[in-house]
Amino acid sequence: MSLSITPSTVLVAVVSFLIAYLANVWYTWRKLSHVPGPTWAGFTKLWMVSQSFQRRQPYAFMEANNKYGTVVQMSLDCPAYMISRLIGPCWTERGYDQ
Repeated sequence: MSLSITPSTVLVAVVSFLIAYLANVWYTWRKLSHVPGPTWAGFTKLWMVSQSFQRRQPYAFMEANNKYGTVVQMSLDCPAYMISRLIGPCWTERGYDQ
């Protein structure tokens, strides 16, 4: 019994992978679809990666928070919070002020 790789098996494998990937993206997007943010940020991490390559990610986050509000969707599974009372505990060395 030998397994032969034919163009139709490759096509079935590629289509199956694509359907599984798109189902995963839809499932993840659905959980955060109510959170506003840049359009592409809701479906892929490319928006956040492009901002990083342009070296303007912190500024882009701030602009998005000014435009969309205190909670913004920055990538497929990453909301960003701009709530002043949380910034201190999140960014201090031990997580709280002494």
